[in-house]
Amino acid sequence: MKRVRFLDGLRGWGALAVVLYHVSCNGFPETDFFRNYLWRLVPLNGPFAVMVFFVVSGFALSIGFIQNNDFRQLGTIAATRYFRLALPVFCACAVVHVAQVTGILQAPADRFPPWGNIVAFPASLGHLFRFSFYDVFFNYNFYESYIGPLVTMRIELPGSFIAVAAISIATLIRFRLPFLSVVAIYCLVIGSMNFLFVGGVILAALYQSGRFDHVPSAAGIGCLAAAAVYLMAIQWSDGRLDMIASIVFIFGCMTVYPAREFLSNRLSRHLGAISFPLYLMHAPVMLMFGAPMMEGFGGSTASRAGVQVLMVAVSFLAAYAFMPVNNAVLSCLRKVSNVAASRPPIQQPNGL
Repeated sequence: MKRVRFLDGLRGWGALAVVLYHVSCNGFPETDFFRNYLWRLVPLNGPFAVMVFFVVSGFALSIGFIQNNDFRQLGTIAATRYFRLALPVFCACAVVHVAQVTGILQAPADRFPPWGNIVAFPASLGHLFRFSFYDVFFNYNFYESYIGPLVTMRIELPGSFIAVAAISIATLIRFRLPFLSVVAIYCLVIGSMNFLFVGGVILAALYQSGRFDHVPSAAGIGCLAAAAVYLMAIQWSDGRLDMIASIVFIFGCMTVYPAREFLSNRLSRHLGAISFPLYLMHAPVMLMFGAPMMEGFGGSTASRAGVQVLMVAVSFLAAYAFMPVNNAVLSCLRKVSNVAASRPPIQQPNGL
């Protein structure tokens, strides 16, 4: 499969936006202006970045099949997707569990408010396994969670299967774009976040067809500008508009050459490589390192800003430390994929 490099950039910069949002606007906001307004800027807009993640997931899960038209690849994705998410989630939650058991994590009553409400449950291996392998996907409760941002997993896992099912059925009936468009419109009408995953599949099909090569740059620039204005002015007025804005934004990134090149450069690809570890580990860093630092040294605006910068830096260090775990999971799943690839391909005619 030919790697689509700008997807790495979208993941990487999106993960950084989530970290900056949680550190400066959601977890430790300096003022109500930070909490209520500043987060609307694209580089700090964590909620929007999460929507972008979902679109990128739909795109990434389907582009290989669209390029090769080999149903083995979709079968492998369906068989391994749960483990791709659950195993790193378990390891990240285990870090918090160990911090609980060893006393590295302060007792809930001793923490900087309102962080006493997070990971306030008793340390238990049963809770760790149950949450990591079941509750996080099927029965998520923020107050029972080791890592708050894992709330997205209850959308990511089913959305991944929706994307795989949608492209499979669309190919079997040989009318990809009409069928996918109907599914996307239905999801949008009912307000389902699955619209984002199916939208990603549609973008992948259009990208592979070469149709984006003929879109004028002015149209892409207009899409980026429209998405930015929407985010700053009226985001969250309607969840459906938020989802449409994420598709419009990615469409702009794909059709404006400088934006696509930026998202494909070395730095963006590097951020993409550590995006999942960064997403998993930044909240534990805020809980175990940031909250005590804020309580001890956050007495002034300057010192609070300094602690926030440190939190971002330590989050990156934690992500790098977690990379071997992430890579080990990928390596194991890649071996499974290679075994599947050794079988004769099962193909269907390719058609849009």
